[in-house]
Amino acid sequence: MAESDLVEGLIGGDFDLEGTPDLASPGAAEGATGAPAPGEYQAAEADLAAASARAPRFADPLKAWGDLLAQGRWRQALVKYDDAMKYAPAWKQLHEARRIAAKGLR
Repeated sequence: MAESDLVEGLIGGDFDLEGTPDLASPGAAEGATGAPAPGEYQAAEADLAAASARAPRFADPLKAWGDLLAQGRWRQALVKYDDAMKYAPAWKQLHEARRIAAKGLR
């Protein structure tokens, strides 16, 4: 397969997404952003754990879980970021989030 064929396939949007996990975060349809409201932290963590279980080789739910934990639980956030790096070692935002979490331990 020529590189131009690969690029054309990507640009053309001819993707077969059947069988890919649904990782939409709860609240995404409602436009929820930022930190969970008081009392919703445990539910958010449970949702991210479920998303990670549905897609065990995807870095996205692990990073989001780390982002949630980075609200004071720095050591646990680092574990999630390190797990995510196994699947997305070149993800710049993940590296930055991990750097900030490591700084939070000091």
